[in-house]
Amino acid sequence: MSAIEQLRQLGFDLTDTVLASIIRELNCDVNTLSVTDLLLGLGLGDYDYDTDQWTPRSSQVYAFDAEIFNVEKMYTLFLHGVQTIVPDIKITDICEDLSGMTDEMTFDQDSTSPPCDGKRSVSFVCNGHAYSIELDSYGDWFNNAMFDFMDHVLEKENCPFKLYEFPAQMQFVIMIYCSETQQEEIAPLIDEF
Repeated sequence: MSAIEQLRQLGFDLTDTVLASIIRELNCDVNTLSVTDLLLGLGLGDYDYDTDQWTPRSSQVYAFDAEIFNVEKMYTLFLHGVQTIVPDIKITDICEDLSGMTDEMTFDQDSTSPPCDGKRSVSFVCNGHAYSIELDSYGDWFNNAMFDFMDHVLEKENCPFKLYEFPAQMQFVIMIYCSETQQEEIAPLIDEF
């Protein structure tokens, strides 16, 4: 069974329009792509660098490169992506405070921690409730503590499903909002990297 058929069987909306976008972007035969490639193609969406606008291709999958090109808005873009795939929430008033960041990367005593350039605060309103988090800033790298924080937000907002992160090739992350049963069906199809 092809990757397209596998994803369609799981309920993913791989329309001809979306497949045409993926073909244009990757310049390949879409039938040769893996499930991971297709999920990345769906979830990455389209970014217009001239207008600084991201347009999703899917309301089911959000994907991003964990080494973020727009450091000033990395969590703003993340929250836009999350809102795209979680129909149970509305996120507004996103603010990123970068004043706690420095120009210098420092290493913590714990050698397992990445180098840090200070703190970054992120605040937003979700379904009318205010949330905020202070994160260690890792330069242009996404801080995975935001995943746990969003799990907390969705739980507080009584969302019926969870966000599941699937590491993908290179440094990409694929996110899907679904039940645990759906996650268990999807996980084995994601390529090991």
